[in-house]
Amino acid sequence: MNKKVIKLTENDLHRIIKESTRKILNESCANDANFEKWKSVFNVYLSEMIDELQTNYLNQLGLTIMINPNYIFNGWKSRWLAVYERSSQQILNGIISIAINYPHLYSEMCKRRIDKDKFNIEAQAKITVGHEIGHGLVDYIKRRNLEPSELKELPNLAIIRKCGERKEETLVEEFGQYQFPEATSMWDSVLADALEELQSIGSTEMLLPKKSDKTNSV
Repeated sequence: MNKKVIKLTENDLHRIIKESTRKILNESCANDANFEKWKSVFNVYLSEMIDELQTNYLNQLGLTIMINPNYIFNGWKSRWLAVYERSSQQILNGIISIAINYPHLYSEMCKRRIDKDKFNIEAQAKITVGHEIGHGLVDYIKRRNLEPSELKELPNLAIIRKCGERKEETLVEEFGQYQFPEATSMWDSVLADALEELQSIGSTEMLLPKKSDKTNSV
């Protein structure tokens, strides 16, 4: 009986090794008993950031951050780390609804061997989720009933109101990094400054829902 010989190139071998390693890592993370411990540490840092945001900005604006545990990250959404649920329209009730893909986030940290490093866990909790909270805050600011005359005296708010999708992504990335400057050296944020300007106005009146609402994610 003749046996068929399969020739493998060097690229084939690299690909097989890479896929095997990824599979082993994914299985290890999925079955890791330390997941709940990691998650509890992550949530401590997350709560710390949310408490600071509530105290510094959100309470005065009548806003609350809610973490939605029931959001389903399936299909192509499974690669997202976190998401601001813009389409839920919860912002009209003063709620910034955020969902976190804990298993995927943990898996990515396992791959990089940083799942037990508290500094990196804190960075992911504050920067990644802070980014999504930033999308909620931009959504809120764009719904505020502000007069053009007011915006002339509020330059940061004017930037937020005029920004398109690409500029918004830059602004919320900056805001997320601003939540943990010890890691990012981001000590200022246009969005944070805009929130301070908004506090000086006092009114919390918002506009009607926008027709082109969609979910933002990282």
